[in-house]
Amino acid sequence: MHMSTLYLDHKNSRIKCRRHTLQVSQEGQSRPRSYPLSLLNHLVIVQNAEMDAATLATLASHGISVALLSGRRELHAAFLTGRPGNDARRRLMQYTARQDPDLRRRIVAHLLRAKLAGQYRLISRLLRHRPDQRRILTRAGKTLRENQRQITSRTAPVDVLRGLEGSASAATFSALSAVLPPVFGFKHRQRRPPPDPVNALLSLSYTLAHGLALRECLAAGLDPAIGYLHDPQHDRASLALDLIEPQRPIIEYRIWHLLRKRRLDTHHFTQSGDACLLNKEGRQRFYPWWESHTPAMTRLMRRHLHGQLARVQGEIQGHAD
Repeated sequence: MHMSTLYLDHKNSRIKCRRHTLQVSQEGQSRPRSYPLSLLNHLVIVQNAEMDAATLATLASHGISVALLSGRRELHAAFLTGRPGNDARRRLMQYTARQDPDLRRRIVAHLLRAKLAGQYRLISRLLRHRPDQRRILTRAGKTLRENQRQITSRTAPVDVLRGLEGSASAATFSALSAVLPPVFGFKHRQRRPPPDPVNALLSLSYTLAHGLALRECLAAGLDPAIGYLHDPQHDRASLALDLIEPQRPIIEYRIWHLLRKRRLDTHHFTQSGDACLLNKEGRQRFYPWWESHTPAMTRLMRRHLHGQLARVQGEIQGHAD
């Protein structure tokens, strides 16, 4: 049995840990389903469920993170994570780097170079599939190349780098709006609430990626609240937000491919007022698709974190010498 993430999408499930298994009981079932804890990394709960404190403690002790997703009009999420890494020296390095303006700028520039390179690859792929939209795709590609050049060549402050990232993202979403099937009604990125199927998928995918990033930050012994591109704010995991930035173009390409192949269609979504969300049938299709891409995404996040740690450690040791 291969398993990494378990998605629970049944109302009023009862969740318990017994011995070395997670047991899930549902109405109408004579026996609970059992899942070995040793095969689980994440638990995603979409509907109302019952779970006691002892179960949460057991999941945490096994390093299993829990994502709680809810919301009729817009997506709300809460994340419960396992034990963090124990090496406090890593967090001290992280705080030192955050307080050094030049080192912080270099970390942000590296992060954004990776993101813009991914966006440019996305535009290039779209152009191969949709040469009829060459004009708008070429224009987006030029914007990305120019912004990449400025990020690489200038010692600009973080606020200026953020502006270049915002311009690049606007160009990317403009390109996506030109190539996505018109039936999905995507005009631009809008989060709260998502008005169309594309925005609904983007919001859900970014939320799930954020949960993965949060877990990787803690596993690496870092403080998720202390980011470099994203400023610290109350109740915000800024480093996790930093970490998913290079993943966003990959997610956007995969969503385009998913909708282009019509593996999800308009009848897989429900409109609630001005909000669009996946319905039950849509979620049953989406979560297995998402899970198939999770290992590669986690590897990329881990590689970026370890690279960032190595750069920060090298810079700090260089200053000490």
